[in-house]
Parts: sequence; C-alpha cells; structure tokens
Amino acid sequence: MNHNVQPLNARRIYRGARKSSDLVRVVVLLPPDVVRAIDNWGLARGASTRTAALKRIIDVALQTEKASDQPASNSDASTTTV
Repeated sequence: MNHNVQPLNARRIYRGARKSSDLVRVVVLLPPDVVRAIDNWGLARGASTRTAALKRIIDVALQTEKASDQPASNSDASTTTV
C-alpha cells in the first residue's frame, strides 16, 4: 500500500506531554507507509501527536458511519466536519 507520502521524523514533531487518564491502550502494527500517511494527515490538520491524529481519523470514520446510518431527511447526516 503506497500512499505517496514523504518520510518525516514524527518523534521530533510529536513531542508533547502525555496526559494520564482513564484510557485504554490499543496497540496496532502498521506498515511504515501507512504510518507516514497518518503523520502527514495529522500534521496537515494540526494534530499535536500521532495519537491525536489517529483519534481524529477514528472519530471521522465513526461520524461518517453514524451519518450514513441515519435517515436522509436529517440535515446533519449529509456533512462531516474534520
């Protein structure tokens, strides 16, 4: 899977404080080109960490799925904000 993305140093870019909270750790193994695509997507949208980018991607996917499950008469179902 090639997403035509440029390599970048995500560790240098994604330096930030980690917050402790009641979250569940999920470990996912992905090919390097997918990780670069996630990094580029997140950086282009102002995500401060790779985790933040992944959370936003998941939120968008879930909102899109939820919107597609709603009746067409609902005006909110036709738009998804990222």
